[in-house]
Amino acid sequence: MKTGATASAVTILAIVSLSACSASGDGSSNATNSFSATVQLKANLGPSASVSDFPNGGQCYGGDLAENLDLRKKQMQILNSKNEIVGAAAIGTGTVHRDPDPWCGFKVTVSDVTAGSKLYTVKIDDMVSDAFTADQLKSGEASFEVYQR
Repeated sequence: MKTGATASAVTILAIVSLSACSASGDGSSNATNSFSATVQLKANLGPSASVSDFPNGGQCYGGDLAENLDLRKKQMQILNSKNEIVGAAAIGTGTVHRDPDPWCGFKVTVSDVTAGSKLYTVKIDDMVSDAFTADQLKSGEASFEVYQR
């Protein structure tokens, strides 16, 4: 995969879907509730990304030809309304999609996210989503775009 060109902006779109469940506990009354979060990240590869360099279905790891945003080694965090980390997972490698412009898609699952907050955000480095209610996250309606210049 070639990464020599640089585009002016990186777009990340995250679509968050959460499933509620009870955390495994010792049966005591103070057992914590938790849920699993599946987040779809979308990083634009830019209009100059060639089909030969980024074939549909191929592997990718960031946006704007991945020079300024390598998501393979980054961690996605879920924060509660107190800005406390309540769940995290490695992002890993994405898949190239072309419809018609190329983008890199990632599916990240965070298990055992601590429940109990009215609002949550998704964070990758200094990129943070808008706040979402637990209902929005559970229904998969939450999404955000972040631009890195």
